[in-house]
Amino acid sequence: MRRSEIAPQVFWRLTDNWLEMALRFVTKEFGTRQVKDRMSRDILSAFDEAGIEIASGTYEIVGIPPIRVELRTPARDSDR
Repeated sequence: MRRSEIAPQVFWRLTDNWLEMALRFVTKEFGTRQVKDRMSRDILSAFDEAGIEIASGTYEIVGIPPIRVELRTPARDSDR
């Protein structure tokens, strides 16, 4: 298969609180970071134009009750 025959693809996956997109694309040997940066900015801009906000659930754990730990030494045969 030649490089020009590989079309970019987007794979979607639902997680516990996200919609994850995995992109498959071909790029030159160098410059991949710049391509990923540009795609991310374009996607965020398109989301903004469409009125789609990105959010994530964040939970704060407060009021944990005191925990009591009791350590015991194993009984020896002579103590039985």
